Amino acid sequence: MSDANPFDDFVVEYYDDPVRFVREVLGASPLPYQAEFLSAIASGERKISVRSGHGTGKSTSASWAMLWFLFLRFPNKVVVTAPTSGQLFDALFAEMKRWINELPQNLKDMVTVKSDRVELTAAASEAFISARTSRAETPEALAGVHSEHVLLVIDEASGVPEKGFEDAAGSMSGHSATTVLLSNPTRSSGTFYESQTRMAGSWWTRRWSCVDSPLVSEEFVDEMRMRYGE
Repeated sequence: MSDANPFDDFVVEYYDDPVRFVREVLGASPLPYQAEFLSAIASGERKISVRSGHGTGKSTSASWAMLWFLFLRFPNKVVVTAPTSGQLFDALFAEMKRWINELPQNLKDMVTVKSDRVELTAAASEAFISARTSRAETPEALAGVHSEHVLLVIDEASGVPEKGFEDAAGSMSGHSATTVLLSNPTRSSGTFYESQTRMAGSWWTRRWSCVDSPLVSEEFVDEMRMRYGE
């Protein structure tokens, strides 16, 4: 009888390839810009900033990345945050739970899903995804996140208080740590704005336009054009 752990083969197959993980494990087909984003995380980019229009798939992309990281980087701590509980729990965290339901049963059985947390059941304190709201009165959501592998996902980053970014910096001290900023570009100041402008040279930056995304209807684009101009 073999003592080989079948999960070892799983790790070998997908450790460096989140795009393949999404295709073969989750049964989804990333768009080219989503695949590029996933590959940037796998390649070790430490600071990633994506400015995006509505409906381009940023919540889906982040959900794929977090699940791949949870299973393929051990030990790990993944923290996902947004400025309001609605943005966090009704959007991104709900999207991630949707993709957990798409996992093969043997992988689904490995995780415990809670209201604000997803854990590898066998190592709940060593591998988890934690959802924490970053409000002005609770800016410490991203503080003290230390593990061999750390992934910080900040959704609607334009609205996160600056103190939250200061705390996040301390959680990036390890060798395998990545911060991902995702947002509609709604403010012309702050860390997210700076990551796309003055500090762009030290960030991996991308722009996901509704005009270029097949996920966004032409009717929506036309309506926005009529409201706000080209």
